[in-house]
Amino acid sequence: MENIFISMIGMEERVLGSFQEGNITADKYILFINKEFEENKYIETYKTEIIEKHLVGLDYKILNASYYDPFIMIKEFNKLKIEEGIDLQQDKIKATLDISTFNRQNLLVMLRLLRKILNIHEIEIIYTIPEEINQEISRGSSGFSNVPFFGGRFSVEKEKLLILLLGYEIDRPLLLWRELEPSRTILAEGFEPTVQSFYQGNKKAVDELCKYGHTEIVKISANDPYKAKDQLSELFRNHLDKYNIFVSPLNTKLQALGLYLAWEVNPDIQIVIAFPDKFSDWLSKGIKEVRRYKIL
Repeated sequence: MENIFISMIGMEERVLGSFQEGNITADKYILFINKEFEENKYIETYKTEIIEKHLVGLDYKILNASYYDPFIMIKEFNKLKIEEGIDLQQDKIKATLDISTFNRQNLLVMLRLLRKILNIHEIEIIYTIPEEINQEISRGSSGFSNVPFFGGRFSVEKEKLLILLLGYEIDRPLLLWRELEPSRTILAEGFEPTVQSFYQGNKKAVDELCKYGHTEIVKISANDPYKAKDQLSELFRNHLDKYNIFVSPLNTKLQALGLYLAWEVNPDIQIVIAFPDKFSDWLSKGIKEVRRYKIL
């Protein structure tokens, strides 16, 4: 059985976490880079370290992706399969997916590709927690879209419910709230954060967004994807009969993983993403902890 390792080289140092830990024993390494940021100074630095220090003599490929268009990642992935004749069926492959610096729309699409198209249900997930997160992580919001393949089901007989899984940002969730015009809005605090000090900025964003209109607040784990799955699944079950549910993941990638797993059980929900006008110069610093999870 061949072990394939998949990651995205993003603008955060924590992309190095799984490599520095030294516990990866893959037969092939697939590393995506979003074309919009390929000349970013951090990405160039991390790419060089990964290739020259950790992947010397190993089988690896650097593939294109796009922050805005997950279809580019799928196209590149399928091209690699055809050109190299890689058999990625469930009984021939073991997948390890480092989700640490994937942007959320590409992460959701990659999970669906692995689990629903290739039927690889047993996947090892790696997640690296940073030492520090920039609470001014982005500015503005330039638009939004449904995440491809997560369009759910829409009924004209139902009202809209918007569930915002909040992180630190204000502009992006506010744009979704304004553009989707839901009849009901739920704000989700990242209760049980990956690091306790991260929660203060999250709570501040929730309190700020409450000023813009009537909302309800729920607590969804940002630290435990299995717990987040159960909490979100219960929330969806309680409201799907009455509402078209729109959900936007803006907190941790672990919470986004929980959302994906909840979507598998409740595929009628619609997952939406708002895009920032601009990211800050740095997103996070340092490497605090590398975690591993199994999803079956």
